[in-house]
Amino acid sequence: TINSTCTGNGGNLHCGAGGIVGQFAANSKPDAVGTVKNSRNYADIILITGAGSAGNKDKMAGGIVGRIYGSKTVYVQNCVNSGNIVNPGTGWAASGGIVGQAETYNYSWSNSAECDIEVISCINLGKINGNNAGGIFDSTAQIATSGLIFTFTNCINFGEVVANTEGNGGGIFGATSSDAIGTFNITKCYNAGKVNGAGIFAKTSQVTP
Repeated sequence: TINSTCTGNGGNLHCGAGGIVGQFAANSKPDAVGTVKNSRNYADIILITGAGSAGNKDKMAGGIVGRIYGSKTVYVQNCVNSGNIVNPGTGWAASGGIVGQAETYNYSWSNSAECDIEVISCINLGKINGNNAGGIFDSTAQIATSGLIFTFTNCINFGEVVANTEGNGGGIFGATSSDAIGTFNITKCYNAGKVNGAGIFAKTSQVTP
């Protein structure tokens, strides 16, 4: 079992927990590439409510990758999650069977960057819970460039998806924040799990389908 507790004081507090990778962060190296292939997580992931006096306690959990933060290019291929993700609490609690959340923020290099995040031939078997929840990929937040492209190909979710926030649960993808922009390409993806939201893509805001 993987446990994570958010602690800190002041400002915003963000946590990432993953079965294989907790967080890809490449703020100062925008050309960095992260790749996870042929990997499987069997462990349950439990993200504990944040402590301390931070303004926001955002908790991201993914069966394979918990959080993608500022990285230009990330590939997740041929991965399987069998663990359950329990991500209760307040704030932006993002849970994904394969990837929890991606965000780039408005860094100077990200305004015109053409980022590429691909999830290919991945399977989720675990139960996914969070304020926002996705069987494969949960959410994007504060994506700063329309050049960002998300690609989901040949992915299948078999697990139950329980979103604590109504409408933010998706069999493949959960939800975007209100200031997220980008392009989403979903091809040959299937949901076979019980979802309190949408079978494929739950909620979009300022994105190109």
